[in-house]
Amino acid sequence: MNGVELWRKVIEILRKEPRDIVTVPSNKRQPLWFKVYIEKDNVYVENSDNYSPSTKMSNRRIITEKDFITVYEYYHKWANGERNLRQEVRLHSRNTAYIFGLISDFQ
Repeated sequence: MNGVELWRKVIEILRKEPRDIVTVPSNKRQPLWFKVYIEKDNVYVENSDNYSPSTKMSNRRIITEKDFITVYEYYHKWANGERNLRQEVRLHSRNTAYIFGLISDFQ
């Protein structure tokens, strides 16, 4: 599955029901929960009301398809041990932690 296909899967599933997902830290930090949902054809993430510990976003964030696909290109290398990539991908997106969580959960 490539980034576009996974994005379509995310959209299809979220149209039916929002869900809570955890981040996937690369160190021994505790994963944090966040909620992901669709509103007016946009994907949003915000702090989880259902699980803790929750993220501490000051405002909800939109996840765009472009952002998702850009981060997706780094995910598998990062998941296979190239931990230094996380800093590089953060230059492209401030939503890296949430997108990594989405990828991990929906694959």
